[in-house]
Amino acid sequence: MNCTIYKNVSEFLHANEETLLKAESEHNLILGLADSLNRGLVASKDTLLLSVMRNSQPIGQAIRNDPDKPLAISKMDPAPARLLVEFLLEQRIPLKAVTGPIGSCQSFANSWEKLTNRSPKLLLHLGVYELDRVSFPSPDGRSLIPIRDVSREISLEYILGFLAECFPNEDNPHRQAAEIADRQRKNETLFFWKGPDDVQPVSMASNSRNTRNGATISLVYTPPQFRGSGYASRIVAALSDQCLKSGKRFCNLFTDLMNPTSNSIYQKIGFRKIGESMHFTLPQL
Repeated sequence: MNCTIYKNVSEFLHANEETLLKAESEHNLILGLADSLNRGLVASKDTLLLSVMRNSQPIGQAIRNDPDKPLAISKMDPAPARLLVEFLLEQRIPLKAVTGPIGSCQSFANSWEKLTNRSPKLLLHLGVYELDRVSFPSPDGRSLIPIRDVSREISLEYILGFLAECFPNEDNPHRQAAEIADRQRKNETLFFWKGPDDVQPVSMASNSRNTRNGATISLVYTPPQFRGSGYASRIVAALSDQCLKSGKRFCNLFTDLMNPTSNSIYQKIGFRKIGESMHFTLPQL
């Protein structure tokens, strides 16, 4: 086995896309990030694109578009996961975090601890859900409103709320929220749930990235004062339906397995759990 670094995202996709598509929803982060990089939809800073090879065939993949972002890894067995860690350490490639399917991510974390004598910290344990048909909640007179029709102040407020709840250890949440808001506004991928008589939107969700056959829903957030009325269910159902009608075969999303409410509402509108994912922060060497 050996590790290969690719010079550009087109080269990476040519060598790895078909393998990753065999578990498309579980690999939505790698595939979606590669697609966004390929189309210039996300910023690229010291992008890292690599795969673990056996007999000239890829058996594991990893991608990162910014040194401050987690390394996203694919499904792989413990041996290639260890080789990947060994390669990254030998090349002195700095890493802050790793995320990916539960088995490979746990193997990566275990190998990191053994090789560095420093313990990764589990930040998130997520369920991977997929939907191919929407079960709609009862209508409430509201509809999807694109980000262009919402003020920057509101979009920043809601994104900050999402980050505070999902990533409370974010180093600079205001900068992160501004970057997300600008990217979502540029790409027209963020939506809000709002009625004609509402002073402000009651919920938010994004079609953050796409793969060949799927669309990923993320940034789902309802401000505390609007919770308990089913707004998150309705906006996710409406946005999923919009993605399916655009030609996607399915939608997928991640949800915190420690949050029974979100897991329940997504299942009621048609999402089914197909896997699990982990996100570890890595101690600095």
